[in-house]
Amino acid sequence: MHVASQRMVYQSPFLALAVHNSLVGGKIARLPGGIDPPAGSRGGLERLYCLLGYCPCICVIAWVSGVWYTIRVPFNLKPGVDAWAMGNPFNYLFKPEALTSKGLVARRRAGVSLLVFVAALVVGGIAGYVAKLVAE
Repeated sequence: MHVASQRMVYQSPFLALAVHNSLVGGKIARLPGGIDPPAGSRGGLERLYCLLGYCPCICVIAWVSGVWYTIRVPFNLKPGVDAWAMGNPFNYLFKPEALTSKGLVARRRAGVSLLVFVAALVVGGIAGYVAKLVAE
């Protein structure tokens, strides 16, 4: 394989792992750090594939739910509170005293969705980096 085309293949973690597995007969010869994988194991590639597959799905779900609950917050203000008094109704995410109990629940769920989104991005990035290391 030409060197330039190898670089193109290794830009994707999925392709990098597939090429690496085909070159070593479906098994990793040695794990990073020179550790031998357990007998009958593929060196944890199944878990890596799961992370690389599930992280984008989790990100999409967390982002959509975060947007949904963020939009729900201004609709659950206490009676008598003007939604546009602060210039932008989404500013009430940071003023819990102006929200009803449903608004507080929506605010909490929006925050959890944001944390899940960021965590899935970080885990996916680390899994991609490890996949790149394994493929080299």
